[in-house]
This record gives sequence, C-alpha cells and structure tokens, in this order.
Amino acid sequence: MFKYYLLKSIRETQFWFWSLVFPLALMTCFQVAFGNIYEMENSISQINVAIIVDQESMYSENFEMTIDSLSENDKGEPFLVKQDVANIEEAHELLLDEKSDLDAVFVVDGENMEILLKKDGRTTVTMVTKTIANAYQSNYSIIMDAYSTDPSSVPAIIESISEDIEYTTYNDGIYTRSPDNYEWYYISTIIMALLFNVTLGIGVVSDTRADISVGAMRVSVSPARKLKLILSAFFSRVICVWILSGIHLLVLNFVFKISLGKNWILVVLFVMLADVFALAIGQIFGLFMKGSLSQRENKATGIVMVSVFLSGEMVSNLPGIIEAKFPILNAINPATILNMGMYRLIYFDQPYDFFINAGKILVVSLLCLVISVIMLRREKYASL
Repeated sequence: MFKYYLLKSIRETQFWFWSLVFPLALMTCFQVAFGNIYEMENSISQINVAIIVDQESMYSENFEMTIDSLSENDKGEPFLVKQDVANIEEAHELLLDEKSDLDAVFVVDGENMEILLKKDGRTTVTMVTKTIANAYQSNYSIIMDAYSTDPSSVPAIIESISEDIEYTTYNDGIYTRSPDNYEWYYISTIIMALLFNVTLGIGVVSDTRADISVGAMRVSVSPARKLKLILSAFFSRVICVWILSGIHLLVLNFVFKISLGKNWILVVLFVMLADVFALAIGQIFGLFMKGSLSQRENKATGIVMVSVFLSGEMVSNLPGIIEAKFPILNAINPATILNMGMYRLIYFDQPYDFFINAGKILVVSLLCLVISVIMLRREKYASL
C-alpha cells in the first residue's frame, strides 16, 4: 500500500504546481525585482569625497575638521577618504568620469552647503553624505557656542560629531552573517510552499474515508488493517514533501545564492519537521471540513494564504505591526512561527532556538496525527 500511495501522490499534478512550480516562479520574480539591491544599498566600501570652499568661514573650517576626523580611523581602514580637488570644474569632470573613484563633493559657501554626487553612484553614498551634512548642520550652533565660551573644547565636540556618524553594521556575536531584509521574502515563500502541503494531508483523509472518494471505498472493504493504510498514506506523502523541500532549498542556495547559514543542517531538519507538521494539520482540515476533496483543499489553501500574508510574505514588517497591536495572533499563526524559526536559524548563531521550535512543531504534529488516526480508525459505514 505504501508504494500505491506514493505513486498516487506523485501523479497529483495540482499539488506539484502549487507546492513546487508556483513558489519557484515567485522566487524567480523576487530575484528579477530585487537582484543585488541589498548589496547596492548597503555596500560598505570606502567613500571618496572632496571639499570645495567657495568662501572661507568658521563654518567651512570646522566642516573640514569634521571630514578630516572621519577620514582618520585607528581601528582599521576609514570608510571615508578625502581627496584633493582644485575647483568646481574639476569636480564636475571627475564625477562624470566613470573611471574616477570620486563619489561625492561637498561645496561649502559661507554657511551654505551643497552636495554633488557621482552619476549613477551608490545609494549608500547619497545616504551617508546627507547624514554627514545634516549632522554637522544641526551641531554647528553647538560648535559656535563652544568657540565663544571654551575654544579648547571644539576639537572634542567635532570628534563627538564624527563618532555619531556611523555605518550600521552587523554584530558578529549575534548574527552568523549580515542580515538581508530582502531574503525574508524568499524564506517566507519556502514556508508558504511547505504549508501548501496541507492539501496532501487532506489527501490522506480522502484516501482512507469511504464517504469522500471511490478509492477509499474500495480500500475500506479490503482485509488490510486500517492503521497500516493510514500510516502508509501519511508517510508516502512525507517522502514526497521532503523531496520537494529539498529541491526548494537547493535552488535557494545554489541558484538564488541565498546561504542557509552555518547551521544549515538544523535548517534542513527544521524544514523536514515543518513538512510533517503541514501534513498533520492537513489531516485535521480534511477531517473537520465539509464538502468534496477539491472543496476541502480550496478551503485549506485559502486559510494558508491568509496565514502566509499575516506572516509578512507581501509586507515584511507586518508581523512587527501585529506584535505591537495584537501579539497573540503571531503566537498562534503557523506561518509566522515557522518564518521566524527558519529566519533565526539562518541568521542567528543560537541553535538552542531550534530545539525549542522543533519541540513545539513535533508535539503539535504528533497530537494531530494521533487525533487523525483515532478518528479515521473509528469510521464506520452502514452501506457503501
């Protein structure tokens, strides 16, 4: 019977479309839309800047001191490198020259400042240079007050301003690698794909309840033990979903170049447990929902789509909003629980989380499986 149910599952084309083809197509769209946008926006390579002073003033003098302070880094290579540019004409030429490494020019005239940026330059350059200019402008009055009261304190104030202008970098002790916000969508899609496996769980019920399908009607009058039929139907589908999830993870890692982190073995085990969880939940859906097999599958798919949406598949910060307003929803939403569990395994070096989440998933899965077996074994029919 195991071989029969395995072949039957392989022939279910609708399942393979929604659980394999559709998620891969969705991740391909993400790749086209996002590409390397995270690296482009968050590149931390050095920024080469220059200062052109049209009119000397205390404002320009202190700004140059600020840039000099940012260009000096005793902890390693500075992220800001100051270059010498003679005049505004040369600055324009260098910014237009693709071979030039000059990224931005601060043009200071009295107490006014303008920023010239390289054509088609990095987004990070725009963000950092504007941050520097705004930070200096907002603190300039403090510097002038210090000049009038205690001139010796000015260098310390400028140093303090420089320290406030920082790049946001990841903490090696917390993350296994730099977190990419766009990768959340890929992870969420993997979770969506494995939750679509609830339809196979409903199929287990359909294959063993004679009032739902003709195939189950024939099987129910066979001499085979009911428990053996139920477990064969269930574990044959477990093999299918594990193969499917393996394909997803291989494509994610080798095609879309999204690393599973140094805890990748735990990630694989987590996904395997989540697959079993989806099948077990699917059996509960199949038992308590009404209608034909296709109607039950459509209802379950609708529930999965709502769960996945609330977990942040379309709006990545939605779980955070829900956590602030209605945290109980995150605590009971399967997609959110699985999303956060997989995300933490990939990015955080805290394997202890795996055992906590795996334990919860395993307990719920076993509970659903036991309920399903008990109810399916007790099914009796007056006539067929």
